[in-house]
Amino acid sequence: MALDVKGRKPIFAFSSAIAVINAVVGGAAVAVALGAIADVSLGIAAAVGGVAALVSVVGWIRYADRLLDARAVETKPLLPS
Repeated sequence: MALDVKGRKPIFAFSSAIAVINAVVGGAAVAVALGAIADVSLGIAAAVGGVAALVSVVGWIRYADRLLDARAVETKPLLPS
């Protein structure tokens, strides 16, 4: 039994919430590393960390969308309406 995937987006999946948390932690790690190792200012480190977090979230959401599309082709609903 399967649900129709038409209109379903990976943005509202639980895995997307985990991806956002991972991106925030990763962006903070990038900012701290830049501040500690490269001795850049706080503003620049925060901006680079924010960009890294956004790139990470976008990448994971696009990956989840491709996975959903690939699995949707394989799965057919039992009783389509």
